Parts: sequence; C-alpha cells; structure tokens
Amino acid sequence: MKKNITFALLIISLFLGSCSGRKDKYSMKVLTLNIRYDNPDDEGNAWSDRVHILKELVSEVKPDIMGMQEVLWSQYETLDTL
Repeated sequence: MKKNITFALLIISLFLGSCSGRKDKYSMKVLTLNIRYDNPDDEGNAWSDRVHILKELVSEVKPDIMGMQEVLWSQYETLDTL
C-alpha cells in the first residue's frame, strides 16, 4: 500500500510539473491531495510513514492554494508549518 501512495504522489507531482501556462500575475498553483486520516493501527501506511513524502511534495510544488481530503487537525498543523 505504501508503494501505491508513493506512486500516486509521483504521478501527481509529474502531472503538476508538466502543466505549463503563462507565468504572469494572474497564474496560481493549485494542489489537491487526499491526505488520508491518521490511523495508528494502519500498518505500513501510518501518518509517520507518509508525512515526509507529503512535506517534500508540498515544499517542491509550493502551491498558492491547497485542498485536502480526510485530513485531521493534527495532520493539518504539521503540513501548515511548511
């Protein structure tokens, strides 16, 4: 399952990286992610195993607007520190 998440994040980052448009004052980057809630019993897919991948992606993309699904407040706070 961890490979699936990593693969999905890779595809998303490649897609966003290949999107090109005018780089003027009216352009913005939008990122949407299904964070998946932090389930401590989720073996191999726990938040602690995934958070570094998401931090890296968000830091690389530097979105102006980011939408998230299934995010818990503690996960939001972690990602909000970027």
